[in-house]
Amino acid sequence: MNNRLPFWRVVGASVAGTSHIQHDIPCQDNYAVRVLDSHVLIAAVADGLGSASRSDEGARIASCKAVESLETTISGQTLNLDEEWLREMKQSFGKARESLLLYANEQMVTAREFATTLTCIVLTEDQIVVGHLGDGFVVAEDRQGLLHTIARPQRGEYANEVCPLTADNALEFLDIQLCRFQIKSILLSTDGMLRLALKLPDATPYEPFFRPLIDFVAKVETEEMGSQNLGQFLTSDRVCERTDDDKTLVIVTRLDLQ
Repeated sequence: MNNRLPFWRVVGASVAGTSHIQHDIPCQDNYAVRVLDSHVLIAAVADGLGSASRSDEGARIASCKAVESLETTISGQTLNLDEEWLREMKQSFGKARESLLLYANEQMVTAREFATTLTCIVLTEDQIVVGHLGDGFVVAEDRQGLLHTIARPQRGEYANEVCPLTADNALEFLDIQLCRFQIKSILLSTDGMLRLALKLPDATPYEPFFRPLIDFVAKVETEEMGSQNLGQFLTSDRVCERTDDDKTLVIVTRLDLQ
C-alpha cells in the first residue's frame, strides 16, 4: 500500500455546450490525466472539430494516446536534457496522430472525420513541458502567485480556423514549450472557455476568473467532489450565457506549496 501523501490535486470536467445539447450532438471535448509515483503528472485536453462527424471519438483517442505515450516513456527512463523532453513530447503527438489514422482506416472513413485539437503537459517538481496544437490554452501560477499563459490559442486566417491533429502537416504547427520553474497551480482548457479566461488579443490571464477556481481546488475535500462541482460550474447559467460551446477545464494544484 502507498501511504505517501498526494503531491498533486487534480480536478477536471468536460461538458457539452448548450448549442450541442439543443441539436443532440455529443460533447466533442475530452481530457485525460495520469499521476506517476515520481511526482510527475501528465494531462491532456482535446477539442474535436465541429465540422468532423466523429470528432468526439477523435478527441478521446488523441488525449488518451498522448498521455499513454508519455507515461510509457517517462516510466521507463530518466529525462534530463531539454532536448529529450521536447523530443518525447513531439513523439507523443506523433503517436496520437498515428492512432487516429489507424482507427480511421479500421473504420473505413477519412481521417478528417476524427479531427481534433490537442494540448498536453508534463509537470515535474521544477518544470513544465507543454505541447500545443489548436486553440486551447494553458495558464500556470508560479510560487509567487503570478499567472502566466504558457500556451496561447493558435488561430488561422479565419475565425475558428485551426490545424487539427489529423492534418498532413499537423506536426509542423506543433508548439512545444519547456519552462523551468515550480508550478503552484496550472489550468488546461479547450477554446470553450477562451472568452471568459483570457484577455484578448494578447491572451493574458483574466485573474478574476482564475483566482476563485485555484482557491476552490486547493480547499476541496476530494477530487471526485471537486470534479462534480467544476462540471456544475461549467454548465451554470453564468458560464453558458457567455459561451454555447463544449467546455473542458483541468485544474492541477501542488499541495505542498499551498
